[in-house]
Amino acid sequence: MKITPQITSNGLRKSIIILSFLVVLTSVMSIADDSDNPRIPLASVNGDTIYNSNVDNLLIDVHGGMSAQHRMNFDYRKLLNKLVNDYLIIQEAYAMGLDEEEWLLKELNDIREQKAMGLFIRENFNPDLTISDESIGEYFEKYYRRFQVRSLAVESIEEALELSSLCHFCFRRWPGAT
Repeated sequence: MKITPQITSNGLRKSIIILSFLVVLTSVMSIADDSDNPRIPLASVNGDTIYNSNVDNLLIDVHGGMSAQHRMNFDYRKLLNKLVNDYLIIQEAYAMGLDEEEWLLKELNDIREQKAMGLFIRENFNPDLTISDESIGEYFEKYYRRFQVRSLAVESIEEALELSSLCHFCFRRWPGAT
């Protein structure tokens, strides 16, 4: 006898909302407000306001993965509709009490910590990528005479040994050659 688990429509609905909630909240958490630009309200979703900065930041995230052709024909209203739907999913998750689920709070806290560490690293660790002409010249002089032999084919072992000793002679003769 085979037993298959039955998923009720409420259970399926709750699972879909939980998954959507995690995905949406993660994306909404990554949208930081830009304090340099004035915040212009674009939509209100049951009392939660979506500002132009939310759309701008989501556009930056979405725009990078698009082809040039898709960027040219991009419909910005769809982006606002996506944010509205995201807010509705978050509100539904709160209404279902998902904000009190321990495992979900732990998962969201882990995501928040990862994003905070990434932001800290981006803001505080900026390596100096400038290379001086002098440094380039030193590198060139050190590795300019480097020899590389991929393969040589000769007819006899004697020729191979002679060629090998010639190569060793060349390597010893020029400084910096390895």
